[in-house]
Amino acid sequence: METEVEKINGQVLTVKSDVSKVSNEVNNVKVEMDKNLTTFKKELEELKTTFEQQNNQENRDAKWNEVVRKHVYESLEKVADDIQEVRTSLQETSIQAPEQRDKKGRRNNLIYRIPESDEPRAEDRNIADVNYRTTAYGCLTTVFM
Repeated sequence: METEVEKINGQVLTVKSDVSKVSNEVNNVKVEMDKNLTTFKKELEELKTTFEQQNNQENRDAKWNEVVRKHVYESLEKVADDIQEVRTSLQETSIQAPEQRDKKGRRNNLIYRIPESDEPRAEDRNIADVNYRTTAYGCLTTVFM
């Protein structure tokens, strides 16, 4: 019986020794896992910080894009207004050009040597011309009669 007890005690010591070795290995694995977990947490925090910085940069870029877009649209509106003014001026000039050529062509005709009216509208100038002719013909008829 004593040999069996000694045998069992020897086996218990072997098991204790094996448990101690396994416990040491588990502790080593735990320490390694803790290191890996700490490293993982640091990398995760770095990724979070990088993501936040990129997100902030994208927001700043979006704001800058809006500012540029606003100024471009304002400039385009001004250019469109200027173009409309030029078109209006060209239309007015194209309307007045034939009348100016007509005036230059009539300058050497005796009948058209009457003074030009300063009225802005063509109808008003025609009325002023008729009134002048009527007055001039009235004066001529009294002289020759």
